[in-house]
Amino acid sequence: MNLIERKTSIFPSILEDFFGINNYNIVNTNNFLPAVNIKEKDNSYELQMAIPGKTKKDFLIEFENDVLSISDVMTKSNELDNKETFPLHEFSYNEFKRSFKIPKIVDRDKISAKYLNGVLHVFLPKLKESISSSKKIVKIS
Repeated sequence: MNLIERKTSIFPSILEDFFGINNYNIVNTNNFLPAVNIKEKDNSYELQMAIPGKTKKDFLIEFENDVLSISDVMTKSNELDNKETFPLHEFSYNEFKRSFKIPKIVDRDKISAKYLNGVLHVFLPKLKESISSSKKIVKIS
């Protein structure tokens, strides 16, 4: 495996620093890296990973030492049968692993996921202590 930095803009964003995106993208040697969106809501984050053509059984999501890892555990059953002949074969099946450093404000016990229409959604609720319920004006002295 190679450690790969993926830069999407000239200037690093706060989200990249917050989630450690540039420091934890891990990919295997075939260089397949699914695209990711991270949405922030008032009480949670949602990580969306575009991976069409899979089932929920094809994924392994692990959380250890403040790092959330998502990998493809697809079995090799999709490999070609030696008895079959393909005059043209363009399908490919790529494995991947992507990891993200998760901020301390995420409630690790309530992380959940679903796979819908080719997109893996990982829900990362914030700890209740970190959610500000009211607006506060800070006076400058």
